[in-house]
Amino acid sequence: MGVNLAKLISAYMNMDPGRAYFLDVVSGEILSISISSPSSKELQELSVKIQADKKRYLKLPRRSSADNYKDMEEFIPTLTDQKLKQRLSDALRSGGTISKFFRDSLAGRNFESENWIKFKRKKIKDFIISVLKGSGVKI
Repeated sequence: MGVNLAKLISAYMNMDPGRAYFLDVVSGEILSISISSPSSKELQELSVKIQADKKRYLKLPRRSSADNYKDMEEFIPTLTDQKLKQRLSDALRSGGTISKFFRDSLAGRNFESENWIKFKRKKIKDFIISVLKGSGVKI
């Protein structure tokens, strides 16, 4: 079967911060386990799979908050609405829960929201390709 980039991109777009993710490079399956309170059965099953064939499973690294910040920073100049540009630029400089404010500011703005999602998907795709190549996984 192999690696399905679309499936990986979707997984990255929806990653739960309370879970760790692993890619089965043979089947393309994405496995996850709770970090905060893994069940012993869940942990045991995943451990058995990974120990049986360590080269088969790749722990998927998370993108850093700095990478996410940079994405937002790079997206702002693509906007045409000057007020929105300024609002988002101010939010980035203010600190705090920037990504939530960023998403909230785009809510209800279909065109800009869709462009943000496309932009973010491209950044995640580039990251995934880099991770896979760096790990020797064929795409």
